[in-house]
Amino acid sequence: MKKELLLICLIFVATFSIAQAQNNTSISFQLDLREELTNIKMPEKIGIRGNQPPLSWKESYPVTDPDQDGIYEAELTFPDLAANSLIEYKYIYNESVWENVDNRIVLASGQNQSLESSAQWNTPQVLSPDQLPLIPSAQLLADFEIARKSFLALHPGLYRYNTPQELEAHFNIIKKALELPMNYQQAYLQFSKMTAKIKCGHTYANYYNQSELVKKAVFNQSDKLPFCFKIIDKRIYITENVSDNNEIKKGMEILAINNIDSKTILDSLISIIKADGPNENKRISDLEISGLGKFEGFDIYFPLFFPPQAGKYLIKVSQHQVQAEVLVKAISRIERKKRLSERYNYRELSNDELWQFKILDNQTAYLQIGTFVTWQLKLDWKMFLKTTFNEINDKKIPNLIIDIRGCEGGNDEVIYELVRYISNKKISLEIANKLVRYKKIPGELLPYLSSWDDSYKDFSGQITSSNNGFFKLKNETKLCEISANKNAFKGKTYLLINAANSSATFYLSKIVKDHQLATLVGQTTGGSQKGLNGSRIAFLHLPYSKIELDIPLIGSFYESQSTGGIEPDIPVNPSIEDWMLNTDTELETIKKLIREQH
Repeated sequence: MKKELLLICLIFVATFSIAQAQNNTSISFQLDLREELTNIKMPEKIGIRGNQPPLSWKESYPVTDPDQDGIYEAELTFPDLAANSLIEYKYIYNESVWENVDNRIVLASGQNQSLESSAQWNTPQVLSPDQLPLIPSAQLLADFEIARKSFLALHPGLYRYNTPQELEAHFNIIKKALELPMNYQQAYLQFSKMTAKIKCGHTYANYYNQSELVKKAVFNQSDKLPFCFKIIDKRIYITENVSDNNEIKKGMEILAINNIDSKTILDSLISIIKADGPNENKRISDLEISGLGKFEGFDIYFPLFFPPQAGKYLIKVSQHQVQAEVLVKAISRIERKKRLSERYNYRELSNDELWQFKILDNQTAYLQIGTFVTWQLKLDWKMFLKTTFNEINDKKIPNLIIDIRGCEGGNDEVIYELVRYISNKKISLEIANKLVRYKKIPGELLPYLSSWDDSYKDFSGQITSSNNGFFKLKNETKLCEISANKNAFKGKTYLLINAANSSATFYLSKIVKDHQLATLVGQTTGGSQKGLNGSRIAFLHLPYSKIELDIPLIGSFYESQSTGGIEPDIPVNPSIEDWMLNTDTELETIKKLIREQH
C-alpha cells in the first residue's frame, strides 16, 4: 500500500514538473491562398486568430504575402507555453470571412522549438497520429487518477450495475494498461473502456466535447469503412456502398472484415458503446452507420479495435448464399459523406426538419418528433404542437401516430407538453429518488471540470439527508403531476418507439406506458427501468491526454428491479426483406390496425 501511494505521489510530482517547464515556441504560419484567389476578389486583409497569446479570438494577427506568390506568412513566438499546450487557430479575411473548417491545431512540447504550420484555405487539417509524440506513462497515469477520483467523488450511478470491488478491479486493469506510453488513439480507447464499465448512457468520452487534438488524431482519420449499414439480428447488412468496388451491392451481408468475423467485431464494440445497464439493443442501435451527422459510434471505435491493413479492409460478403471477398480502401468520414451526397443525393436534415406533421388520411394523423434538443431549433416547438393538435381536433381525426424513433432525448419539457395534449386526465408521475454523491466539488478536481453553469459546484443548499454515501436533493422527490387538459386529443394514440429512445424519450415512453396514454409499437427502448443518471452533466477535461469524459451528477432511482427498457405493447421487428423494399414495417402495422377497426 505504501509503495502504491509513493508511486502516485511520484507521478504527480513528475507531471507537475513537466507542466511547469515553460519555454518559447516559434511557429512559421503559411496559408496557401492561390486556389481561393481564383474564385474571389483579392482580400483587403488576411489574418489569423487563436487561443494562445499573442493570438486571440477577438483580434486578427496579420499574415502577409510580400513576394506576392499567393502564400501568406507570419512568424509568431508563443512565450512560456507549458508542456502539451494546444494552440488552436483559424484564418480569416476582411475581418469577417472565416475558414469553414474545424479549428487548426499545433501541439507545443513545452520546450524551445521552431515549427512550421502550412495550410490551404478551407481545407480541413489532416493530422496523422504518427506526427504526434507518444503520451508519457506518467501523464497517462496522472489523467487516470484525476478520472478515477472524479468518478468516485461525483458519479451517482457508479455502483448501480457494479459492486465497488468489481469496479476497482476494472479500474486497476485500465491503470495497468496506462503504464506504457501511448498515442492519442490508444489513450482514447483505454479511457472509453474505463467509462463503459459503469454502464451509464450518459457517461462516456463524448465525441462532441473532445479537444480538437483528439478529434483530429482519433476521429478524423481515413480509417473508416466505405459503407453504410444496418444491423438486424446481430448481422450487418450494407445499405449504401461508396467504395470503388461495384461488386458490393445493397443488402449484402458483411461476414468478416480482415478475416475477423462480424460477431467478434460486434461483441467487441458492444463492450464499449455507452448504454444503461445490460441494454444490448441500444448498443447495437448505436453501432449502425447512416453516414449522416458528425459522429457515429462504429466509426469511432471500430478502427481502434480493428485498424485497416495498409489503408485497406478485406471484406467478406454474402448474398443469396453466394460469398465473395473484396478489398476496399479505407476512407474518412468526411469523404464518405461527400460520396453519399454525390452518388445517392444524401442530405443532412436540419433539426427543424425532424419535427413533421401530416394528415395521412381522414382517419389518421402522423406526428414525428425526431429531436428533443429544442435549444437548437429555429421553429417555435410549443406553437408547432399547439397548431398541430388544433388541426387534429378541428378535423376530428380519430387516430394519431407519434413517432419518436431514433430520438435519444434532450429537453424534458417536451415530455410534459406532449403528454398534456394526449391526456384529459391528471397524471401522477412515479416518484424517483434523486440523489447526488457530494455537497461540494472537491477543490483538487475543480480545475479539470466545467459545465453549462456553475450550479454543479456546490449542492450544499439543495440537499437534505445523507444515506449510504448519497445526498437527497430538495424538491426533487416530490410527486410530480401533469394537470388534466379537457381539450386533449380524445382519439386513439400510437407511439412508435425503438432502442434509440434512452433519455428523455425513455421517460416519455415510460409515462405513456404506465398511464396507458397510447399503444406502444416497435422495439424495446433504451434506458433502464431502475433509473438513469443525468439531468446535470460535468465535463471532465484530462489535462495531458486532452480527452474529455462526461460525468452525470444526478441519479434517478426507481423501485423497479428491471434493468431493461420500456417494452412495446405490439412488438414489430423489421426483416432484411422489409428494409430492402423500403417498407416502414412499424408504421404499416399501425395503419393495418386502424383499417381493421373500421
